Amino acid sequence: MTQAIVNGMLYDTETATYVGKIGSDDGFYPGDFKFWEAHLYRTPNGRFFMEGKGGPRSPFAESYGENGWAASRGIRALSTEDALGYAQDIDISIEKIVALFGDAAKVA
Repeated sequence: MTQAIVNGMLYDTETATYVGKIGSDDGFYPGDFKFWEAHLYRTPNGRFFMEGKGGPRSPFAESYGENGWAASRGIRALSTEDALGYAQDIDISIEKIVALFGDAAKVA
């Protein structure tokens, strides 16, 4: 179980709905600065977040010193649009995407 407070909101992997595994899929390996891997979740209140780890040029990068970036791990809150973008890249059904994202998955 992982918990974090981000922008005053509690995110908890134990109480959230697991959506799937996401991350860099461009041939990066764990030593690459751009490598990252995470699990996508939806909270009971409909907010999305990812829990994982990544290098200094990944979504998990943290500022280090005056001009540096460091690898990190933890929870990152996501907008619905960003979460939908990640969800489209993993192997889940259209029905599950519509159930999780509702109106955010717009009809063409």
